[in-house]
Amino acid sequence: MFALSKDGGLLANSHQNGDIDIWDTRAQAKKITLRTGEQIDPRRNAVAFSPDLRTLVKVGQTGEGIPSMELWDLGTGTRRAAATGRKGSGSYGLPKIVFGPNGGVLTGPDQGVIDLDTGLHIIEPNQNLPEMGAISKDRLVAAQPGILDTKVKLWDGNDMSRPPTDVGFGVKLDTSIAFSPNGRVLAVTDRHGQIRLWDVQARRTLGPPLTSFYSRSTDWSPIQVVAMAFDSVGTRIMATDDEGRLRTYLIDPAELKAALCAEVGPLSPTDWKSYIPPAVPYRRTC
Repeated sequence: MFALSKDGGLLANSHQNGDIDIWDTRAQAKKITLRTGEQIDPRRNAVAFSPDLRTLVKVGQTGEGIPSMELWDLGTGTRRAAATGRKGSGSYGLPKIVFGPNGGVLTGPDQGVIDLDTGLHIIEPNQNLPEMGAISKDRLVAAQPGILDTKVKLWDGNDMSRPPTDVGFGVKLDTSIAFSPNGRVLAVTDRHGQIRLWDVQARRTLGPPLTSFYSRSTDWSPIQVVAMAFDSVGTRIMATDDEGRLRTYLIDPAELKAALCAEVGPLSPTDWKSYIPPAVPYRRTC
């Protein structure tokens, strides 16, 4: 079970024996191992990094069906808070952890709404909250896509009583979803392992899907994206697949141009004549 920090700089790798390894993705080095002492079932548990990257949140359900939540200090590797919900409350699917824009409130469908600092419930579990998938800087709430959904529902987080807006993608969606830091781009994965981008203000898709991961262990068919995050400035998307590979996607036009120029260099006058219509005068591309 994997989880990426919001800026893609940290990766959590959870093991069945209860250990959670925290990796620095840029240095490609392990930072710390959290020893929870409890077996981790990827069907019942989920982990997420707090926005300030100082806490790892672990949520799930016990074998008795009781929702549980733990806050782990990434500096010391110790558990600093824990809370439980009511037996039988919440959903029985994979838990989802979402943080409010100010980083102070944790939202999960099995947990209601919890204060990140104290671990106390602000809203009790099982209060008919939507399955929240992501919250933007402007408090736009994106629902967690269901297994057969081709649309994402968007709520105004300032007034959850208002009907949501549907954003259609035309394909079956997967469970990874995220807003860019400025809230202008929504990224969601589909069942083919692709990442699709939505312009929140213009209300339209942004270009073709980002290319799929492919399985190395079967027939090189598309494989699920299990964790996804924008970097801190919103110019890149970090994603990891079900086999543990990490990929960085450049989505900023200036960064894409620089990367292409570094890879293949500028078009020469001869290449220009070969590929560009004669009416277009030659100019340097890099």
